[in-house]
Amino acid sequence: MFNYEVVVCTYNGERYVLEQLASIVSQTIPPQRIIISDDGSTDNTLPLIARFAATTPVPLDVRPRTVGPKGPAHNFLHALSLSSAPYVFLSDQDDVWMADKIEHYLRAVNDVSDDSQPLLVFSDAELVDSELKPLHSSFLQNERLDPAQQLAFSRITFQNCIQGATVMVNRVLLEKLKPANHMMMHDWWLGMIAAAFGQLVFIPKPLIKYRQHESNVVGSSGYGGKRILSKFAQLPAVARQNRLVIDQAANFYEIYGDSLKKEDKNFLGEMLKSQRFVLWQFFLFRFSITRTTITRTISLYFLY
Repeated sequence: MFNYEVVVCTYNGERYVLEQLASIVSQTIPPQRIIISDDGSTDNTLPLIARFAATTPVPLDVRPRTVGPKGPAHNFLHALSLSSAPYVFLSDQDDVWMADKIEHYLRAVNDVSDDSQPLLVFSDAELVDSELKPLHSSFLQNERLDPAQQLAFSRITFQNCIQGATVMVNRVLLEKLKPANHMMMHDWWLGMIAAAFGQLVFIPKPLIKYRQHESNVVGSSGYGGKRILSKFAQLPAVARQNRLVIDQAANFYEIYGDSLKKEDKNFLGEMLKSQRFVLWQFFLFRFSITRTTITRTISLYFLY
């Protein structure tokens, strides 16, 4: 038996949420509980969930958020704080899980030699449109992301390759989790914790249908020539984005610095000391910091 819970974050999700919940309770290995953290929906989301709860043996624990900052990152942190199982899966409100998703994650967990350390497991996702028609077989390929190159702490600090809707974490990681003032997204922050103190495991298979629609908070637009040109046309915005990445890394050092491995502590310490233009380029070169495309790497060197 695999003892796990699912946290689902909702906000005005009446159009798709029932399809997602149905895919979760229909897993070949069902969850012990589904925790739903609602961020103040004003549509029919909560009544629909209440009616769905009466149709399934899987307990649904609905917790509306009434205090604290809004947005998916804070909503997921709230949902995770309500969990108690040894393993917890994150779920968006508008995707659909493959029926055997949990079987793949259970095999990944069983292959980990030491689960007494923080563990984060994630997978690829199939991109689909609002009606679940296929758009691309791989979210990661569409975004030019490669987990094989990006899971080391020094790499994930500067580029997130984790698709949050595919994440599973263990209880040890959640006990290590501390919120941050400069956390860009919850999946990135969780990934940095796993990379620094435990293990990141990637399943190279699309195990959810990642729905693309007009209301996506975070979606997938691909990484073709049009997107690259638009980035160069908005250099100040790209530079601000890089600054947010650096602020997040600095915040991580502030919170976890005393318990980091020596090499990771030195890496972040050197980063904080290298915040002038020439010193910054030397830092990136010295630690061989790259992203998964040339243009993304260039943005770090020249748009700081």
